[in-house]
Amino acid sequence: MLDLLTPLLTDATGPAAWIVVGVIVTFLFFVGVTLFVALFSPDKTRADRAHRILRELLATFTFRRRR
Repeated sequence: MLDLLTPLLTDATGPAAWIVVGVIVTFLFFVGVTLFVALFSPDKTRADRAHRILRELLATFTFRRRR
């Protein structure tokens, strides 16, 4: 898959695109690990902490209309 992305990223925008891709991949990895811990951790304290992190993250990306 990286072979498919390399020509697109080097031709289009260069290093800035790699930085953006790196940030997005890191963020998705963080969310995936946190979700895994929240769902499958046998330690209740750790699972609750991961659940709170995911709820705060969801609140950050939830748009609410103001009346």
